[in-house]
Amino acid sequence: MNIVRRRFWRLNAVLLAVAFGLLARTDRAVAQSTETTTSPFEGVTLINLVQGGATPQNIHITEINPNAPGISFQLTPQTTSFPPGMPASDGGIPNETVSQTTRQYVDQIGAQFAINGSFFSEANHTNFAGQTSANNLGLAASNGNAYSPWESPFFSDGTNPGVTKFHSAINLSSTNSALMIQQAAQIPSGFDSVPQNSRASGNPNDLQLYNTLTGYVPVLQNGVNVAPSGTGNLSTNPSTLLGYKADGTIVFATIDGRQTGFASGMTPIQAGTLLAGYGVTNAILLDGGGSTTMAANYNGDTYANATDSFSSITPGGQVAARLTNSPVGLGSVSSERYVGNNLAVFAQANPAYVPQAQPTVPAGVVIHDDFQVGAGNFASSGNPASNLAYSPTFTFANGASSSGIATTTQSNKVATDSYLNTGSLRIDVLPTSSTVRVREATNDSFNMASGANKGGNVGFLLKVNPNGNVSTGQLQASILIDEDNNSHVTQGAPITIVADGQWHLYQWNLNGSGWLNYFQGSTNGLINGSNIEVDSLLLTSSGSFLNPWSVFVDSIANNPNGDLSGLLPLNPDTNGDGVVDISDIQTIATNWLHTGPPPSAADANNDGVVDISDVQTIAAHWLEAWPPGGSGAGAVPEPASVVTLAMGLLGVAIFTVFRRRLVVTRAARVLPWHARTTRGSGVGTREVSP
Repeated sequence: MNIVRRRFWRLNAVLLAVAFGLLARTDRAVAQSTETTTSPFEGVTLINLVQGGATPQNIHITEINPNAPGISFQLTPQTTSFPPGMPASDGGIPNETVSQTTRQYVDQIGAQFAINGSFFSEANHTNFAGQTSANNLGLAASNGNAYSPWESPFFSDGTNPGVTKFHSAINLSSTNSALMIQQAAQIPSGFDSVPQNSRASGNPNDLQLYNTLTGYVPVLQNGVNVAPSGTGNLSTNPSTLLGYKADGTIVFATIDGRQTGFASGMTPIQAGTLLAGYGVTNAILLDGGGSTTMAANYNGDTYANATDSFSSITPGGQVAARLTNSPVGLGSVSSERYVGNNLAVFAQANPAYVPQAQPTVPAGVVIHDDFQVGAGNFASSGNPASNLAYSPTFTFANGASSSGIATTTQSNKVATDSYLNTGSLRIDVLPTSSTVRVREATNDSFNMASGANKGGNVGFLLKVNPNGNVSTGQLQASILIDEDNNSHVTQGAPITIVADGQWHLYQWNLNGSGWLNYFQGSTNGLINGSNIEVDSLLLTSSGSFLNPWSVFVDSIANNPNGDLSGLLPLNPDTNGDGVVDISDIQTIATNWLHTGPPPSAADANNDGVVDISDVQTIAAHWLEAWPPGGSGAGAVPEPASVVTLAMGLLGVAIFTVFRRRLVVTRAARVLPWHARTTRGSGVGTREVSP
């Protein structure tokens, strides 16, 4: 046997062994943590850490190379022009800044992203012309203008007596060098610090305050966790932190909280431990709770805002900055608080970064709810007047409605994670039983039994939050159809939810059979009403799990002429190198029959499982550059057989060995081999052990 034949059979055997060895594995253990990194700007790495368990977390960490081209910082400057009638001081307390949201500040100065800054007080200030001034607690400086002095050495917020507060700050110099400074024992000028700074002395040897802001307490000093424990601001909360590493890297962090099933928040001690794990040596705790916000403007894009009704930005209007984290500024999800100051970063766009393209709605598909502006038809479940958040009517009166969940379960329109446009519906669930039923109601606003929307398929996109609390097979999705104005509610057959942190399509044929009776009357398995509307979405448990969990829902849609498969783009480039080739087949072989968390990219046709249909998707786009400037639409695949799999991998082996032509049946064409091309994406995902 010559060497070519030996290599052929050896490779063929390896591929078949991989395939058959994985046949018995239908799922993987759900990761307790996932970490996704992106680099939209030069010298900037954005990290999203999602943790599961009984106390799920949603954390954003920004690492900034201070020496990268275009990097600079700016804290909110002192306000010199106040609204008419507003004095320079109010009750003897200076009006240092006019409060605004973090997104407003990013938009106002044209920065790329920002976090909220210092603690502040508005208690003694009057609202003038719809604006409130703020006294920022502790040292603050903006581009060399130090405008807020240290507080009294004995300042207290009424909690945790004995804990020194507002005595530590971080100064970012004009050359982007970060340094933690402390309040001096004596502060005759109000700005005296260690290292030395007195502002009033004019001493050129003094530390020059440039962009400076004060923390509530330090959490890391020279690599040691020094965060105190206690109540109030020292207990578990949403948190914002500023720090730096030994090599000068500057680090922003926001830790979301107060959101059951999505994010629990952390204590300062826990936050310090988290940052130390990323190499941070010095850090301070900034204003947290409802103030915790991170916002970014990705290369000047704009989107319709629907979360900031408290501010001067009109809900539904166009703004540039997007929320990065999930704030609870007004006590509800995605609402934003006016804060005393914000720390912004200017940066250059990273040419290697490829933002996710906005999906195209296929012709004939009607989107009834995309949650871009408000809660849409789901607003009737709670507060229909609110564009912020709402608590839907999860009724507990009988088994036909919600059950097995705490009354704190809620859903909210959010703008931080979506499939279509910029909004989705997030449902946060706290189970109280191993059997869970979550019914999310609408106000029945569109008729799918007449006119342009008549018949066809109805469905929605759903994504399980990748916090490790839900495995594939533990939840099922259904849709409830109201026939003839509440005379009969019919249920679509439950579909198993794929819990891999990716968007998946769940749809039902309005003209087909298999419909179940849900409420009032009976059914013959068909929908017969002359008025057909979406009554609600229904999530039910098919496994036992008591940890809190959350899901996102987007694109409630109807296609009267067929199915909705075209809503989800294909991904034949499973390894993300920019071309569809042999390496993508190898990715599929490695992840054969995978249905759990990442690497879900191996699911080339987005049907929730890595199988022979993904090989067929790759074959249909063989040697194409990907993405090709748009996305295709895939049909629902048929189940694959082991024999078909073996034949597919055998063909791959032949192609790999001989590096000649691979005959692919596609419109009766034979596609030639082309040189491989690569393209950076600036995006990566990895699993993190718990």
